Amino acid sequence: MHDQSVSFMDRILVAIILPVLLLTVATGCALFGSRTVAPPPPPAPSPAETPVFMQWEQAPRLIDMVTPIYPDSARLAGLEGEVVLQIVVDEQGYVTEAVVIQATPPGLFDDAAARAIRQWRFEPARASGEPIKVRMGQRMSFSLKDVKSAQPPPPAPPAGRLQAPPPPPPIKVREDTPIFLAWETAPKIIEAPAPAYPDSARQAGLEGKVVLVIVVDEQGRVIEARVFRAEPPGVFEQAALEAVRKWRFEPALQRDKPIKVRLAQEVVFRLEKEPPPPPSGA
Repeated sequence: MHDQSVSFMDRILVAIILPVLLLTVATGCALFGSRTVAPPPPPAPSPAETPVFMQWEQAPRLIDMVTPIYPDSARLAGLEGEVVLQIVVDEQGYVTEAVVIQATPPGLFDDAAARAIRQWRFEPARASGEPIKVRMGQRMSFSLKDVKSAQPPPPAPPAGRLQAPPPPPPIKVREDTPIFLAWETAPKIIEAPAPAYPDSARQAGLEGKVVLVIVVDEQGRVIEARVFRAEPPGVFEQAALEAVRKWRFEPALQRDKPIKVRLAQEVVFRLEKEPPPPPSGA
């Protein structure tokens, strides 16, 4: 009798506890399954870079020039020279970049030229009446005859303590053939094969243009070409690149010597107008 009562109580406990356990497990699974991990936030979009032009309708005009400080080491040694810099002038006329691309003698006047030109101000270049950011070349000369009248001579060292001037700071100067962005005689096209008109654009009746940035070497060959802007995008770029790489120029000249230059070149795509049908006979 006792065993029967125990067995009966066990069945009652199992009947009560088992549903509770099952309900708890089911609730936990449901809660765990509903916890989804939030996806990582998308990367912040990078700000659109303002294009830098190499051609313009109205050139930038210098309105405020800071004279470079003549290095003492060069003055004491009686050295003169010049520095050619590649600069970027933004839409407000500020010099935002300055890179030495050629210097004579190398490493002596580079730092003084770069420090001075970063303080220059320009009336910005313009295209279609709007100010634009442009990349251009700027030559800076260092002459002792100018500095003698503008600056007092350095103080003499104390007697018996003659010291050599400090060496100029090391400045890394490009040693390859420089690419100029300014010239005395502009490159002139002498051979320009027409680009092949894409069949898809012709069938769709599309017209457009591609602006390329190209490098023309001292022999007048196009050795570099990349797309800067295309209208409409994705239609005429390849045809423009293939054509302009076959173009030939009379090279740009600086002091009557051919130089390698970088410039912008526009390639226009226009559909040929079909001639009107001949008038029908009476």
